[in-house]
Amino acid sequence: MTLVDVNLKKDVGTVFVFGQKGAGKTSLLELICGMQDLYVGKIEVLGKPVKEVTEYITYLPADVVALKNKTVIDNMKFACDAINKTYDNINLNDEFIKQYGGVKFKKLSAYNRAIFALKRAEIKNAKLMLFDVNLSGFSSEEISNYSAQINELIACENGRIFIIACNAEDYKKLQIDNKKSEICYIFA
Repeated sequence: MTLVDVNLKKDVGTVFVFGQKGAGKTSLLELICGMQDLYVGKIEVLGKPVKEVTEYITYLPADVVALKNKTVIDNMKFACDAINKTYDNINLNDEFIKQYGGVKFKKLSAYNRAIFALKRAEIKNAKLMLFDVNLSGFSSEEISNYSAQINELIACENGRIFIIACNAEDYKKLQIDNKKSEICYIFA
């Protein structure tokens, strides 16, 4: 039995997964990246079992996880250490890093935590990027800026695939400029 079958064609770079709260959007992303075990069926990424390709996957949870008492830069360095990347993978010229690099993570707003997650994800340069989007607490200007950041990532023609999970209300707020996308609905 196949519960979800998403075949990404060459011309599809982004898949939006919609569903009500509790429908399983986050669980689906966690299954795809190997954070949850699948009890029935199988999930393959790039033609292989998930556990064999986790180095090609980045997951950005809605509730960003980081070392709360460490600065943004310290968290970025920790991320580099965790995936065996050198610190020169951190873009120190990035405006966000310049402004918030010395700020402790716990002092960041919900919006700045989401931007931090995007910047941290860029370090890995993964082929498959999974975003669990929750725009609660974002102002309309922050939503616009966040959308622009995602658009910038999507626009890079480097063969990346994006799966973005959000509720329908947040999807309406996002201004994603991507003609090559698919939509998948999950019903509880």
